[in-house]
Amino acid sequence: MNGDGSARQGPASTSGAAGTPQVTRFDLQPCTDDDVALTYAITQRAMQPHVEQTWGAWNEAEQQQKHRDNFTPHTHRLVLVDGAVAGMIAVEEEPGFLWLVKLYLEPDHRGRGLGSALLEQVLRQASNSGRRVRLRVLRVNTRARQLYERHGFRVVQASPERFFMETGALVPGSIAP
Repeated sequence: MNGDGSARQGPASTSGAAGTPQVTRFDLQPCTDDDVALTYAITQRAMQPHVEQTWGAWNEAEQQQKHRDNFTPHTHRLVLVDGAVAGMIAVEEEPGFLWLVKLYLEPDHRGRGLGSALLEQVLRQASNSGRRVRLRVLRVNTRARQLYERHGFRVVQASPERFFMETGALVPGSIAP
């Protein structure tokens, strides 16, 4: 996530459970207005089960409108593995913290170290500027919450549907590249 919007490469974990191929490299490609349909499809695959479990239904028209209203290409990046779309990430820079808005992976790219690698890259970016990282996660998305907790996030607030999490105060450069 270079400040100039250019693609950035990053390593991912190379060790994992026996028989599980691990992601070894990814690229981030800045989104454009033309990516709204693609990013909606990724969002739907990642979030529909959790939305249905939380609120009881996935209203297609409502979800599409919410996505269009909240899609800001300058904060969104497509995650590419071997040139294929593996997911997306959206990070907003706020005074004093980075807001991890989305980290959605396609089903066949989950559990292979890619989420950890993306999260580590965001944490490095925050550390280099002395900022925290904040996010929110649906309560029913226990797998995502566990990922965030493994990377040092803690719950700082809760609502009936969500946990609001953040990292502790960071010292600039405290996370190695």
